[in-house]
Amino acid sequence: WRDWSSDVCSSDLQMIQKMGKNVPDDIALVGFGDGPITLIVNPQLSTVEQKGYEMGLEAIKLLLHKIENETAVDSFQTKVLTPLLIARESTNRLKKGSANV
Repeated sequence: WRDWSSDVCSSDLQMIQKMGKNVPDDIALVGFGDGPITLIVNPQLSTVEQKGYEMGLEAIKLLLHKIENETAVDSFQTKVLTPLLIARESTNRLKKGSANV
């Protein structure tokens, strides 16, 4: 398993820092996928966790239902798995008493 988004985001982080900019003070950075690299770069990357494990479980349930009900008419289902924003050091968090919302 390779989280390309986190890899690209960490490369972006390095380039931003080489340009003399500070993350998160000058530029906030958020990745997608929450791979292991998000925790080992400095600053740690904020990310959107896409719930890959839960997505796989739902896919297996749908596949098993299809296999067990071969004669059933195909019906399409939409499953919504709400992603989770994991705020870390690469984004400014609202400070207590801040008027910025």
